[in-house]
Parts: sequence; structure tokens; C-alpha cells
Amino acid sequence: MRILPDIYLVASGDFGINLSHPKDCNVYLIDGGNGLTLIDTGVGLGNNIIEENIKSHGFNLRDINQIILTHCHADHSGGASYFKQKTGAEVLVHREEADMMSTADEDALGLKIAKKVGFYPSDYKLNPCKVDKKLEDGMKITIGRYTLKVIWTPGHSKGLISLFGTINNKRIIFTSDAISHNGYIILQNIPGVDIHDYAMGVKKLANLNVEVFLPGHMLFSLSRGQRHIDAAIEAFDNLGIPKSLI
Repeated sequence: MRILPDIYLVASGDFGINLSHPKDCNVYLIDGGNGLTLIDTGVGLGNNIIEENIKSHGFNLRDINQIILTHCHADHSGGASYFKQKTGAEVLVHREEADMMSTADEDALGLKIAKKVGFYPSDYKLNPCKVDKKLEDGMKITIGRYTLKVIWTPGHSKGLISLFGTINNKRIIFTSDAISHNGYIILQNIPGVDIHDYAMGVKKLANLNVEVFLPGHMLFSLSRGQRHIDAAIEAFDNLGIPKSLI
């Protein structure tokens, strides 16, 4: 579905609006006028549905030249190897998780625990994917006529990033699993989670005057997006912890 001119939601699971496989995160496609960029890839169990959603907007998969993984938990990265092979796109990951993605390190990514408790099927496998570019805090990513800034927001995982920029004159942020609707966060008892890092990461998103808020799960907002960020910051500032989706 088209969210705004040049921004499309092409996958979303049970923690979203069910456009694709139930375990998928929100997967976004950006058309910068000179190739397409995919933000996250879903869990990899319904790649054909995501393909069809992309094609339904008149796009060709071979026009995807970048895949940005906001972090490497399976619901965001499970389809990376498949879509890299299909498109020939470069895969971009924060340096803290690049090696985990390249080797599909299920221990480091908490996947073994998630399978043990039944969040993923016991026979689910994360396929390794070559990382072409390691991202750093503050880096700029060019997407045709647009530019997104990498903001390192660890806490939910070691290498979680948010992406901030202006698209069609609107201040937009992709927060992935750092912050969801109404200031919710996603805390899990798995490797890579750190509540103090979480608080510091979220506070880096203060005062951005965000209009469009595009999270990794749950609903997005097309106006007054900063309010979702501010709700999480307020909870942390009051020495508390924001409500968690899990």
C-alpha cells in the first residue's frame, strides 16, 4: 500500500496490518527516482507475498539497488538473502550486527531462544547474507533524490538504527523497533538488549520535529509523529520504562 508519494508499505504481520506473513515486521519501499530501497525484508517465510506487493505498484524487483536492515532480528532480516539474490542489491547493516548477519549467528541474535519459546517454528533457519556496507551513527544514505541519516538507537538490539530525513517535504523517521505507536518499546530477555542503551538511544530522537512516524511494528502516523517519540522519552526521563509490546 502507498503510504505517501514515494513510500510504500509492502509487508506487515500480526503486530501490524497483516499485509504479509504473520511474523513479518513492517517492510517499507522507497522510490527515490533512481532505483528503489527496501527497508527490512520480513521473516523470509512469505517472500512471494512481498514480491507481489512490490509488483502490484508497478515496480520491478531488479530496480531495488539497496536493502537497509534496521537490525538483524529474524522478523526484519529473514528475507535478506532471498531478496539480495533476486535483486542484486547491496545490503547495509550497522557495524555492530554485520558479522551476525553474515554468519546468521542464531545465538547472538536471540533466535535460538525465540524458537525455544515458540515465537518461530522450531525448524526455522535464518539464512546468512553478505553485508556490503557497514553503517555508522551519523552516516548519510543516498536514495536517489532523497537522503536518510543513520541514527544508532541500540537497546532493543546492539545494532538497531533509526533512519531520519525529508521525503516530499515531510520530516520522516523510520524507528524500527526502537519506538512504536504511543511510545511503546520492545523489550525481550535475549542477548543484545540493554535498558540503559535503550534510554540513551531513544533520547537521540528528541527535538526532530518528526511529522511522519514509520515504526517496525504497529500503526504508523502521517502527522504529529514526534508525539510517539516524546512519549517514550518522557517515560525514561521519569526513571521508568515505557510500555513494551512484549
